[in-house]
Amino acid sequence: MKVLPRRRCLTVLVVAGTALLAGACGFGGPNSPAAGSNAPIPDTLSKKTTISFWHVYTGADGAAIDGLVKKFEAANPNVTVQAQYVGGFNDLNKKVVSSLQAGSPPDVTVAYPPNVLEYVKSKRVVDLTPYVDKAGAGLSKQDLADILPNELKRNRYSTQGGAYLSFPFAVNVAVLYYNADLLAKAGFNAPPKTWADFERVCAAVKALGRTCYSANANASTLNAIGYSYGTSPVAADGKASFGTAQWKDAFGLLGRLTGSGTTRLASTGDAQTVDQNEFVSGQAAFIIRSSRTAPFLSKAIGDKFAWNAAALPQATATARPTTALYGPGLAAFASDPDRQLASWQLIKFLGSADTQSTWAKSTGNLPIRRSVVTAPAYAAYLKQHPATAVSASLVADAHWEGALGDQGIVAFLPQKLRNSMEDLEGGILSGALTPDAAQSQLQAQATRLMAAR
Repeated sequence: MKVLPRRRCLTVLVVAGTALLAGACGFGGPNSPAAGSNAPIPDTLSKKTTISFWHVYTGADGAAIDGLVKKFEAANPNVTVQAQYVGGFNDLNKKVVSSLQAGSPPDVTVAYPPNVLEYVKSKRVVDLTPYVDKAGAGLSKQDLADILPNELKRNRYSTQGGAYLSFPFAVNVAVLYYNADLLAKAGFNAPPKTWADFERVCAAVKALGRTCYSANANASTLNAIGYSYGTSPVAADGKASFGTAQWKDAFGLLGRLTGSGTTRLASTGDAQTVDQNEFVSGQAAFIIRSSRTAPFLSKAIGDKFAWNAAALPQATATARPTTALYGPGLAAFASDPDRQLASWQLIKFLGSADTQSTWAKSTGNLPIRRSVVTAPAYAAYLKQHPATAVSASLVADAHWEGALGDQGIVAFLPQKLRNSMEDLEGGILSGALTPDAAQSQLQAQATRLMAAR
């Protein structure tokens, strides 16, 4: 199978070959959070306390984090936060693993759920549930009701009895970006709402001598297309479900787009951005990327052409289109009562409505709080950033890329499976694989990898 070589900055990461995280591709059996995290929680700090916070944000995002940390320290003068950029998620994950092995982890880190499930095997992850529930220091019923329900669920873990081993921080969704000027030249005044319409638009764009869809073979994009067909990569019972008729339709779509010559495989994985460059240069009418891409596109495109975001086309027209949802949370590691309380105070602050509004406006991330979206300040921001406004409207009906139950995460996609998804999607888009062959191989691999968890 010939596909583009992969160089990724991945959403979900696995570190192999570490004794600490043996069997880390899923739920490897019950592992308790840190025993020390179950100690009585003090009402206040007993002394001035310093905590470390590892993150992945640099540039404007890093400046935003630094500004929020300073604001937190001003409101909490007994806490000093040593915020540190430690590289992308891959580097961060490796450094957290090494620090756990050395017995000196950070107090707080940015992390995706599968990484948290790796870290819990160290028995150093703090169960945040008692902090969430603690009168005064915790969150009120109104606060919890304000946070997006799926965000709460995907930071709880069913193997730990629904414990919060992380807490919501950032939300992103997969969206369709389109060149409105190019669509107008092709005879269309709005983006397509169904995949059938998408194929018709693509034929018209091809007639202009342009690429219709510059494709990035990406697991989240593939999942988003699956959701648009009413299916999911994993069933509610945690088993792989790529063998459904809906997935056959989804793979068939990719095959037709490739066979028609309207679609080009430009990139594979998050780190490769040829598809974005083709869109920015006006060569392509469509790309599918994260909502976080909007600020980059706005700066890169400027006033060269009119563009916007839209929901991915759906199998059938609907007033409630769906897509894939993702984004990291915040986890804490066991230390002493003062540092753990200070860590929770920072996590609580970063998830507050005021902070989420500032963070969203500064970075293009979507807020985890429902009240932020309707607040005047953020509503004004969305008027100035229509692509982000579209993304924000999609969050309520978006799906996290795994299975969620009443007590949180039931199953997630192992990284090896995500790699296979990208390889096989790339195989279809490059013409190296038929849709049926790709679907069959993916279901077989997914069944094996999900069972091996």
